[in-house]
Amino acid sequence: MQPTCIHLYCGSGKGKTTAALGQLLRTHGAGLPAQLFCFLKDGRSSEVAALRQLGIPVCFAPGSGRFFWQMQPAEKQVFLQAQRTLFEQAAEAVRSGAASVIALDEVLDACSLGVCTLDELRALLNARRCELILTGREGRFLLPEADYYTEMTAVKHPYDRGLPARRGIEF
Repeated sequence: MQPTCIHLYCGSGKGKTTAALGQLLRTHGAGLPAQLFCFLKDGRSSEVAALRQLGIPVCFAPGSGRFFWQMQPAEKQVFLQAQRTLFEQAAEAVRSGAASVIALDEVLDACSLGVCTLDELRALLNARRCELILTGREGRFLLPEADYYTEMTAVKHPYDRGLPARRGIEF
């Protein structure tokens, strides 16, 4: 079996998901299976349609279409349970080597919300049978386990001047 590595794309800047998708695209282009698990997102981002057109499986939990901080407490509980189910599905795929490369987009932020524990995440890294990509804002706590660590830093963003997220650019 070919050695596998752990990629972390972290930070406050734009580009974490884009970097993960670029790696999945490269993997797919090489004729190898790739898969994406999207945490804290509802599957309406433009990249989902493109990946599916290419035949790259994309999994996500049903969401409300609102940010977590906008949800009511009962709604948060339902949302977090759905995210937990997605984590369990992703963990099974990673442990079984269901694809050559699997990306867990925003899993680090999901972990910070209690979807999984740090111990569970570390155990998954150790049990992986694939190249594994994790994204999210904060990932330095996994720096010892990472083979690649890239940090995106927000220096300037149009959102700061009031420009809302644009379809095809930010989502």
